[in-house]
Amino acid sequence: MTSVRKIPLGLGEVAPWFHCATLDGSDAYVFDCAAGRPILMLFFGTASNDLVRAALAALQERRGLFDDEHAAFFGVTVDRSDASEKRIRRQLPGIRFFLDYDQAVSRRYGAAGEGPAGGYRGHWLLLDRALRVRGLFPLTESKAALDALARLVAAPPMPDWAPVVGVPEIFELDL
Repeated sequence: MTSVRKIPLGLGEVAPWFHCATLDGSDAYVFDCAAGRPILMLFFGTASNDLVRAALAALQERRGLFDDEHAAFFGVTVDRSDASEKRIRRQLPGIRFFLDYDQAVSRRYGAAGEGPAGGYRGHWLLLDRALRVRGLFPLTESKAALDALARLVAAPPMPDWAPVVGVPEIFELDL
């Protein structure tokens, strides 16, 4: 059974793992395998509206960020016609779309409400290399989401050579 969130994920939360079909790719992409690089997700529901088209255009303007080594993008659609009408397309490396037709992923991430009238809450979600939430942006804040991803890509990863656990940004900067 899929859990339903009333609100999108919060800062610092670990993103839920899932399997989902991707456009022109796997029928059951294992999302947690994408860890190890920053990930920008766009929960948009359908690419048939102007706000989503603008968000996807902003993504294309920063296409160079997404190379699968330093960063990846995953869009989430619940509209079958996005694929059939070619409103979205996979662009390797770095850009993929989940075909969340049953809205299971969207519900787990707080993008889809319950029931037929539950509504869809489109938003950008920035995840760090460990799949923790680093940023949550309204659908209309494409530039802010892409700028935050660029800053995260530029930040050096935590060293993995010491036999200790390092968890960044636990304490507030003022502390």
